[in-house]
Amino acid sequence: MDNTEEYIEQYKNKLESLSQFIDKKQYPDNLDEQLTALEDDELMKLYRELRQKAAANRYRPIYHFTAFNWIGDPNGLCYWQGKYHCFYQGHLPGMRGVCWGHAVSDDLVHWQDLPFAFAPDETDLSCFSGQTWVEEKRVIAIYHGKGKGNCIAESSDPLLLNWRKNPNNPVIPDGQPDEEGYPYRVFDPCIWKEEDGYYSLAGTSRGFPRERRQTCDHLFHSKDLIHWEYLHPLVEDGFFCTMGDDGACPNFWPVGNGKHVLVLFSHRTGSRYYVGEYDKKTHKFQIDYHRYFSHNGIIGQGIGTPTTTMDHKKRNITIFNYHEGFKDQDPQLGLGSGVFSLPLVMKAKDRFPVNDRPYSELEALRFNPLKISPAPEVEVLRFNGKKIENLEVRANQELILEEIAGKAIEIKIKMNIHQAREAGFYVLRSPAGEEKTKISVMNVFHGKFPDSLLIDTTQSSLRTDLSSRPPENAPLPLRQDGIVELRIFIDRSMIEVFADSQQFAAVRVCPQREDSRGVSIFAKGDRIILNSLECWQMKAISPELAFRQGD
Repeated sequence: MDNTEEYIEQYKNKLESLSQFIDKKQYPDNLDEQLTALEDDELMKLYRELRQKAAANRYRPIYHFTAFNWIGDPNGLCYWQGKYHCFYQGHLPGMRGVCWGHAVSDDLVHWQDLPFAFAPDETDLSCFSGQTWVEEKRVIAIYHGKGKGNCIAESSDPLLLNWRKNPNNPVIPDGQPDEEGYPYRVFDPCIWKEEDGYYSLAGTSRGFPRERRQTCDHLFHSKDLIHWEYLHPLVEDGFFCTMGDDGACPNFWPVGNGKHVLVLFSHRTGSRYYVGEYDKKTHKFQIDYHRYFSHNGIIGQGIGTPTTTMDHKKRNITIFNYHEGFKDQDPQLGLGSGVFSLPLVMKAKDRFPVNDRPYSELEALRFNPLKISPAPEVEVLRFNGKKIENLEVRANQELILEEIAGKAIEIKIKMNIHQAREAGFYVLRSPAGEEKTKISVMNVFHGKFPDSLLIDTTQSSLRTDLSSRPPENAPLPLRQDGIVELRIFIDRSMIEVFADSQQFAAVRVCPQREDSRGVSIFAKGDRIILNSLECWQMKAISPELAFRQGD
């Protein structure tokens, strides 16, 4: 029997609000005792019931972590005592404000729910986005307390179940900036530590009105996490960014080869990043490149906000969230809204042509500064693999790949596009092609402009209740030998594409037809050779979704 509503009413009657219950709930500090307590925990029972109910959603991904109710911004990704933790903006039906939801994983792939980490109190109206810093004996979270400022919480138990908010919160209060944002605005923070203490960014903007603002992420310093001094903007950008871009949800980490990456989110154009060199003496960030993860703004169905960490293997790992693209979100109520991306591993390339002398303008313009790939841990989900080799596709021909199909699959591709102006695949294709999503590379044959990775969803669904979205168009400089390597992850309503280990694009789609599960290959303008294609079905990461494997 579904007694979800009874649980909700039970907590409402017990305390003034569910938020108060979450903040006052305490768990044991021993791992074995924590695991035992979670088995019988009423909140965890509620989560399981909500997940079982949401499994009926035909668009629910099976190998991505999905919401039991709602996932907003992912926050505070970290590695602590042998486990990965990812927090997120979340709440339950009837809850006041936004809490930090909590998931844990041994391998970045199989995520399990944990109770909410912390919730709003008299200090803040909501616990908005932030990040974490891991020390030997504790994990420090910094987040934005809506209406108050940036706040600190700490935890040190094995599963990070018990959090203590700093009694001096907000430790970085909202200032009183003028309408242009001077001296500074306070919003989503991140945190790290150097030899002389802690540093934090407040991801925000300068400028007025909203449409004319520019990215400005302000830097603060503290020796004790309580008293913070404002230093200066780490980034104040009116050159690389688009007019109207702010710098929310900042994540500032080393990314290899002497470079740092600042991954952040614009409420106008979506997720993006800066790569450059960070001077620890002056605490200045010299930007070499600025690029986008969201290649079409933040219209529905695309990449959402980021959270980034450096794990125990010294890998820079990023997770995004995605939301559905319905005109009205009512169809998703009670079925779970929001999903994590697969984990991305990023590393700076070993040379940046923008710094070369003599300087090659064309190479610098066409350059992608990061190596980007899915974390190899996801390969554990593969089963029932199939392979195609040495298939020729004539110019302006489309071939249906009869043995390659599925709604939860990975496709690994190597092809030579020769002089084709466009080559690619249709996925989630209905037998007659009424529904299909195009994934392609486009060769523009122009030295000053990059070629493109394209994801076109304009024919993805016959439904009438979806919002429209122009194609994702991600810069992808093609190799001179014509070889293109793609990894395509399809998970019912999720499509993520990694191209040549240097570009990433993603969308959500909602085909109406149950038989939209096919794959075809096409070429335009010249023949192409499919050197190899490997396809695997992917296992579900939650037991209630296992019935959809192989669909």
